[in-house]
Amino acid sequence: MKPGRNDPCPCGSGRKYKHCCQAKESGGVRHANAGQSTQAALAQMMQTGKAHHNAGQVAQAEAICRQVLQIEPAQPDALNLLGLIAYQTGHNEDAVNLIRQAISANKRVPDYYKNLVTILIALERLAEAEACLRDMLVFAPSAEVHNNLGSILQKQGRIAEAIECYRRAVKLKPDNPTMWNNLGFALQSTGEPEEALQCYRSALEIAPDHRDALLNLGNVLIEQGLRAEGIESYRRLIRIDPDSAIAHNNLANALVNGGQSAEGIKEYEQLIEKTPGFAIAHMNLGNAQGHTGHLDDVLASYRRALEIKPDFAEAHSNLIFCL
Repeated sequence: MKPGRNDPCPCGSGRKYKHCCQAKESGGVRHANAGQSTQAALAQMMQTGKAHHNAGQVAQAEAICRQVLQIEPAQPDALNLLGLIAYQTGHNEDAVNLIRQAISANKRVPDYYKNLVTILIALERLAEAEACLRDMLVFAPSAEVHNNLGSILQKQGRIAEAIECYRRAVKLKPDNPTMWNNLGFALQSTGEPEEALQCYRSALEIAPDHRDALLNLGNVLIEQGLRAEGIESYRRLIRIDPDSAIAHNNLANALVNGGQSAEGIKEYEQLIEKTPGFAIAHMNLGNAQGHTGHLDDVLASYRRALEIKPDFAEAHSNLIFCL
């Protein structure tokens, strides 16, 4: 909504609108530096708009962006911020179009591409997100861009390409634990456990409390038959994050598979008490109870898993076998 002539100017100058930006819009400033003054005023307006946005005042931020675009229809910062606001308010197509316009107006601002990639990934438009990141690699290559491209390629099942991206990322930024973890996870999925282990350990040398690396390290250690080390990795994660359902579940699995059924059952039961809607834990508890011969308990656990998740195929199969 455009301000009235006597309203405070939205650029934040403290002057009335008629004496500030309205005069600039209408050609009231005729001297040689009029263009510079207008750009300065627009920059001030955008600063105010971003401050409103950061404070959660979305309507005010949107109003200022639209005022900026009335003065300069292709102002890229205003288009970009309007795109973010559109995304936050559920207008996804508008968000994509607005941020694409911002990029067309200024093709060398990495934040515009990052925002567009975030929205495209949320919309599962992975090919378009990939194209954006590849454009970024032309003018602003970085470890983060390589890492994000690897993530998108991995989502598309292009693991070998993803691994190459992750390798470039850790080469550019070897002190980033998340990038080492991502490389390890991709390697693990292609049957390269030894190198995956090295990657997870590199991540944990940098950040000993990195939760994903601890979980993934535990998983690959268990797969390699290094059960005691895997259990210790899960226990480390649980000490850091006592509410990690997946860590408790994997620890219980490792205990049961290692012949410690009673301890594993106790772990499942504690997990279920904290997270009663975790269907996998109920099914796994049923599997563990099968070692005790108490089939009524097994049936009850499988049926509870299916109450929570009716399309749980493995639980259906296990229930049929038990019956």
